[in-house]
Amino acid sequence: MILASALTLSLPAELEEFVSRRVREEAYADAGEYLRALIRPDRRRAVEEKLERLVEEALESGSPEALTDADWSAMHNAVDEARGPS
Repeated sequence: MILASALTLSLPAELEEFVSRRVREEAYADAGEYLRALIRPDRRRAVEEKLERLVEEALESGSPEALTDADWSAMHNAVDEARGPS
């Protein structure tokens, strides 16, 4: 289940009219759906930029080293902890 929260947004009249027009023209259910459609690609772009930075850091960090079974186990445990209870 996805929990949603409300966000109150104040816009100048000109932007409010623009949003209303885009909602009608693109057949969004409401302004919230329109804003979510704008936010999702931005979030995806931010994640891609972070991944690119991490790859650059890794490439600049020196020669690669083989991971041991203990390394893999520690990484799996860290991911499980980050996910929280299922």
